[in-house]
Amino acid sequence: GEGEDCDEYSQLWFYGLAYAHQFGAFFYDLPKYEEQYHLQSMVFWSILGLILFWTGIVVLLYMEIKAVTVQRERDERKKLVQARAMERCQALRELEDKEAKIMAPRAYITMSGAVVVWIGLVCQLIPFCHLLRELGFYVEVHGLCILFVIMNSFVLAACITLLILGLVWSCTRGFASLLFISLSILGDLMIFGGTLSVIIWGALTIAALWLYFSYLPSLYQDLKDPDDPNNGGYPWWLQDAGDFAIETELAKFGDAFKGFGQGVVSDVTDNPVGEKVKELGDHVTGNSATV
Repeated sequence: GEGEDCDEYSQLWFYGLAYAHQFGAFFYDLPKYEEQYHLQSMVFWSILGLILFWTGIVVLLYMEIKAVTVQRERDERKKLVQARAMERCQALRELEDKEAKIMAPRAYITMSGAVVVWIGLVCQLIPFCHLLRELGFYVEVHGLCILFVIMNSFVLAACITLLILGLVWSCTRGFASLLFISLSILGDLMIFGGTLSVIIWGALTIAALWLYFSYLPSLYQDLKDPDDPNNGGYPWWLQDAGDFAIETELAKFGDAFKGFGQGVVSDVTDNPVGEKVKELGDHVTGNSATV
């Protein structure tokens, strides 16, 4: 039509056809790329890594949400006991023993979830080392791409774990949550600074967690007053994040995982959906036996 820019339309058609040609050429040369870059192997390890990554995330969320639920109930009962609205009867002690069994495997399950996240990231990223080498891209640790991936994926998995802890515990432990999230964000930034910055972040993270959750609580332990709702002179900004104990005795280790298995079964069955599925299964089984 009049006033239309034919050169602009020609350029658009040219770029469109050029991109279509490149897209088609990729599939035409796919067997060659497969032979050269092992694309099927890369896809397999990427999918496996993705499955492991989200499995670890689910494990972390399950255990930490369960720990937060238990801790919130403990906090509420503590307030009721301190207000003389509840007595520490035998039923309350039995409930506390049951909660202790639920929390016993927390350290192992949380750390296992973090390790699975790390392995998932490694499985997703290592196959690309071969591709980067073939394409001629420079890798920071030249010739040691696998080591580079393992180290940085470990830091990334640690940051993801700290972020999940911070988000989950933010509803009941504000200052502890702030520490977790701050360390996570700092790690995500330091990972771009190279090996030295990652080592500095690791040392800083270990020191900060030890200082906040171990050294300072032991330093102010004598100021705690269990009968005072404000914990006496204990610093209000110093908060725990639930039970996180690692047992060295094999018997206690086994009991912890046994209790965790029983808790998972209870969570699956003792809910409206699980009860309906169980009723349906019993009904089907009953009909089969009658026939």
